[in-house]
Amino acid sequence: MLINYPHSLNVFLTKSCNLKCSYCFVNKEKSKVELKADSFKKGIDTFLRFPTLHKTISFNGGEPLLRFGKVKKLCQYSWHKNNGMAKLTVAVTTNGTLLSENRYRFLKKNKIVLKISIDGKKNIHDLNRPFKQAGYGSSYERIMNNVRHLCKDKGAGYKICASLVFTPGTVGELLRNIKSLWRARFDYIDFHPELYARWSPQELKKTESIFALFADFY
Repeated sequence: MLINYPHSLNVFLTKSCNLKCSYCFVNKEKSKVELKADSFKKGIDTFLRFPTLHKTISFNGGEPLLRFGKVKKLCQYSWHKNNGMAKLTVAVTTNGTLLSENRYRFLKKNKIVLKISIDGKKNIHDLNRPFKQAGYGSSYERIMNNVRHLCKDKGAGYKICASLVFTPGTVGELLRNIKSLWRARFDYIDFHPELYARWSPQELKKTESIFALFADFY
C-alpha cells in the first residue's frame, strides 16, 4: 500500500564549505568525518522503501557542490532504485558560489530543485555569509552573478528557489530582503529564523509585526 503524503530525506554530504556563515549548525559539530557513497545508498534504500506516493531527497552540506561527483552518483542511484514507484523530487541546497554552467545544466536537465541560500540584500547577506578565505570579495555578488548568467534561460518549467535566514539583528530588514529576492526573480522564497540565537521578547514581538507586514505584501 502507498500512502499519499510526502516524506523527505535530508542527505548531508559534507561538512566542508567555502563560506563561513555565522549561524551554520554544521560548523558547530567538531567531527569532520564524511560518509562514503555506499553508506548514503543504504540510507536512500531504506527511505525509498517507505510506502508513500511522494518523496523528496534533498542534498545538503556544508556545501554539496564541493562533492558534485557524489551528488550526481547519488541522484542517478536514487532514480534507478525508485524506478517510478513514487513521485520522487530531488533537491540540492547550495550557497550558489560554486554554481558552474556544467553543474547548472545537470540540475536543470534532470529537473533537480535548485535552492540557493541567500539572505536578501547585499549588506545583510554578506554580514553573515562571508567567504572562509580572505580576498574572495562578496559572496552575494558571486551568487547573483551566477544566477544572472546561468539561470537566465531557465524557461517556464524550471524553478529556482531562495532560502533566507534571518537573525535577531536582521529581522527588522526581513521584508525588504524578501522583496529584493522577489525582484531578483527567484521563483520561491522560504525564510527561517536563526535557530541557535537567543530571541528576546522584544525581538519576538518585532518578528510578529514584520510577519504581519509580510502577510499584507503577500
